Amino acid sequence: MRRLLAAVVIVAFSSSAFAENYQVVFICPQSFSSALSPLINDAETDGWQVDIFTIEYIDSNYPGADRREKIKAAVADLHDHGLEIVSFVGDADYSGQEPQCNIIPLWYYYCPEIGYWRDDRATMFDYVDFDGDRIPDVAWTWIPAYDAHQVSNLISHSLYYKSVDPGEAWLSRCLWLVEDEDLEGNSGEITRLLANKLINNPIMARFNRKVFYDSEIPYGYFNRQDSAVTAINAGVGAVFGMGTVANRTDFVEFMSGYFFFRVSSDLAANNMCGVYFGLSCGLGEFDRPINPSRGLDFCSQFLFDDQNKGASFWVGPSSNTRYDSNYYLGLALLEQLFVLGARTTAEACFMALRRVMVEHPEFQEVWEGQNFFGSPFHVMHGMKRIDYTNVDEKHAYRGNLEQNYPNPCNPATTIRYSLARKEHVHLSIYDVNGRRVRILVNEVQDAGSKKVIWDGKNEKGVKMASGVYFYRLETPSYSMSKKIVLIR
Repeated sequence: MRRLLAAVVIVAFSSSAFAENYQVVFICPQSFSSALSPLINDAETDGWQVDIFTIEYIDSNYPGADRREKIKAAVADLHDHGLEIVSFVGDADYSGQEPQCNIIPLWYYYCPEIGYWRDDRATMFDYVDFDGDRIPDVAWTWIPAYDAHQVSNLISHSLYYKSVDPGEAWLSRCLWLVEDEDLEGNSGEITRLLANKLINNPIMARFNRKVFYDSEIPYGYFNRQDSAVTAINAGVGAVFGMGTVANRTDFVEFMSGYFFFRVSSDLAANNMCGVYFGLSCGLGEFDRPINPSRGLDFCSQFLFDDQNKGASFWVGPSSNTRYDSNYYLGLALLEQLFVLGARTTAEACFMALRRVMVEHPEFQEVWEGQNFFGSPFHVMHGMKRIDYTNVDEKHAYRGNLEQNYPNPCNPATTIRYSLARKEHVHLSIYDVNGRRVRILVNEVQDAGSKKVIWDGKNEKGVKMASGVYFYRLETPSYSMSKKIVLIR
């Protein structure tokens, strides 16, 4: 299925007929295709190559026991043909009142059929991890919409945000909502300490920061909601909410819409749709339309409102988090967005997540619950943007893996690669069956050009037989594989 220029024209073909690379692909029900047109037309004007694969086509043309397996097969196919960003548009894979096309797998959700919460440990990594290491291999976003009208509203937020003059004062304002009350032990004290480390990081000096701590505002949901709403209505370019399950008090309730509290009617239609970062448990929950105890999902409040208010992009987990994990991800996001750079907000989030996953594997379950909601083309004002049309610059900011030389080789060959920054590097040799033969590099290295020699032997020093092998480089920023031919 191919989206042709200017208009949404869907043409079916088999996956074996792929003849070109795919840069950005939307996966959505056919009924949402027209709603995506304004966003796609704008992206094509900017030079992006954009395609649509509908759920109906995937259901009919890809293998799998269920829709989740078929979508994974389609995304893997696209990845083999150069896919760089995939955007899933539709609702969750949800048991109960059936949503639109069951596109998004859920980690943790309320199931009315059984009357309580289910924990399926299903995440987007089921779609975007192709080598089985539970680290995503392609950037992604979600637009978890129930209908085409919600898709149109989110696109309106995104395109209006793009049109804002970068010099407008509200873009330089940043609001922090910090839950620092001790509901369990010293949870609030730890959260406040780690939040302050981020707030006072030199990277944050670009913002005019306003910080609300739960402990400094009289207890009561509406006291704190009113404080946050007043600041948001004045215009803020970024909103950070930080806390944990141990001290989830009113600011998380405000951002997630628990207990039937709705803030959309209080938010001003001020055309100031900032970027929201949820560094706390559950601030990426979205599929709770009929949960009797926790109210409606946050997306309809901030992302899908009919007017240009609320958020243009949202980052947050659907799983529980930890104090340290919130800090590590927050720091990685700040560094990737404003120091290291990326082409889009989604790609910056993807690269930051890959980084913390490699550096802090002890939080694997936390990382797998992360969500990025919004347009795949969204670019946060003020972020360091990499020119995606410049191939050399693209390699410079991510790094690069070169073809080994000589190739074919006997008895040894040199592998060269480059790093854009100091980071952890893993470089290994594999046979054609995917079995690891030799670890060549497994350490933190400084930025710059590197080289390593493979002598054609395995970990035990035994010479490998003639044949085809692969070498794979993995860093928090990118991963890449190439083929070696060994001749004895």
